[in-house]
Amino acid sequence: GHALRLVCRAAGATPKAPPVLAQPGLEDRVQLGTLSIPALGVGTLNWPLDKDADDPDTEDVVRRSLALGVDFFDTAEAYGFGKCERLTSASLAKVGGSGQVATKFGPVPWRGDPDDV
Repeated sequence: GHALRLVCRAAGATPKAPPVLAQPGLEDRVQLGTLSIPALGVGTLNWPLDKDADDPDTEDVVRRSLALGVDFFDTAEAYGFGKCERLTSASLAKVGGSGQVATKFGPVPWRGDPDDV
């Protein structure tokens, strides 16, 4: 959506939606501990950092991902210090879906014990 339009506009091209292909294995799931997650997940590194909720483009990505059976969202503390997690959660709630949200974090001086996570 939005990123495709920006790239095309910068290149002077007419934006076209990418084709939706039936990809073998899209429905495959893997076991991660006690969780069953899709073999393909959604990375949230490029979610907009100026929003915590109510972003139509993010909601569209979440809605389409869920429709394809992809309900695993990969976030990280470094992606806006909680903003991606909040936006992912808000978008899931807005579209009426559910999924698994994983976040990554690193050791920092202010995190002294596991309760600080």
